[in-house]
Amino acid sequence: GFTLVEVMVAMAVVAVTLPGLLFLLFQQVDGTEHLRDRTIAQWVASNKLEEFRMIAVKQGNLPKDPVDGMTELADREWYWRVTATTTELPDFFRVEVQVGLDKDYRNTLQTMTTYLVPGVLNSAR
Repeated sequence: GFTLVEVMVAMAVVAVTLPGLLFLLFQQVDGTEHLRDRTIAQWVASNKLEEFRMIAVKQGNLPKDPVDGMTELADREWYWRVTATTTELPDFFRVEVQVGLDKDYRNTLQTMTTYLVPGVLNSAR
């Protein structure tokens, strides 16, 4: 059998390594949660870009001021801001969507950018 000293050494090794293993496990769980949040934020941003593309086609223009809003997806509230800015090319807009979990966008999880020419697809009908 084992002597008392051997058992105490084994317990000491377990006591030293177990917190490190738990720390790594919790870190992995946090990383997985962050990746899930970024994926859902990408879905929200993609949906908003498509929505603004349809608005640009139908109305022939885009809002000049940033548009803020909130979308509920996957049982969470996602805050988004769409900003359309002009470019050097006439009637050509840079549209950017920021998505985050707070209204202040201090922790933006996803930013997507596209370029639109309002009303162009509408003339193809």
